[in-house]
Amino acid sequence: MSSKIYDIMNSAIISTDLLHSGQQLIHFADAVYKEKNRSTIINHFYEQLYLWAFSSLNGVFTNKKNYFICDELNSVKMFLGLRIPVKTSTVKSINGIRAFGEYVLLNYTKPIGKCISETSLKDILQYLDKEYNFSTKVFSDRKSYFIIIKNSHKEYNSECLIAKSKDDIINYFFLYHMNKKESINPEAVLFHELGHALHAKRFRGLEKLPKNIIEILHDICFPDIKSLDVSTQNEMFADVLSIGLMYQTPFDKYNLFKEHINRTQQKMLKMLVKELIDTL
Repeated sequence: MSSKIYDIMNSAIISTDLLHSGQQLIHFADAVYKEKNRSTIINHFYEQLYLWAFSSLNGVFTNKKNYFICDELNSVKMFLGLRIPVKTSTVKSINGIRAFGEYVLLNYTKPIGKCISETSLKDILQYLDKEYNFSTKVFSDRKSYFIIIKNSHKEYNSECLIAKSKDDIINYFFLYHMNKKESINPEAVLFHELGHALHAKRFRGLEKLPKNIIEILHDICFPDIKSLDVSTQNEMFADVLSIGLMYQTPFDKYNLFKEHINRTQQKMLKMLVKELIDTL
């Protein structure tokens, strides 16, 4: 393996800047194509990727918490480890690495707005655990992961990737800087994603909302919900659950819907949240 390729590979994986990683992944893929021993290089790449990406998880499975917060130094590594296409054939793997680098550069930017702090994230999760035993119930299948990325996504302020197997649901929360300077607060974004997690846990996925839930939302605050597509219904449900989770808490100030959902409605949504969690 040439030392130059090794340097490019290291630079891509151990960076704390996602954009830099994206650029280096493209350089790495282009360089590997020119090497005779590219199969060996690709094997080494994936070995190093997973070694570095998940090195921060040492001891995580003996930790009693049902979630793990990835610190800033390791977040890009873990992001890459979770989202770069898995190794297949050598050529397909090289193409996948390059395509992922292009995906990063196309969809991410330097940080624009605010990002949730690790302290604020911990405060919210600890409060919800005290109030609802939230993480023990909602993250009971598998430990959930919160990955704070110090970049902005051009379209999303966050993403919740929900991996579903026959018996388990696992949540990966990617929390970005807001993509506008004058934007919604990152705490509200977090509550929205926690709403998706509660939805997925309670109904074993996000395929669709049960009819009784649609009827409840129709009666409380969304008279048009039945006419919406499934994706929009799911997003509205996550908003609804975020309102219920924030109502009458220290985080109520982050509620984005105060002008549209009155306090009586918010109280009803809190009752809905409690009922959903209690039945887990």
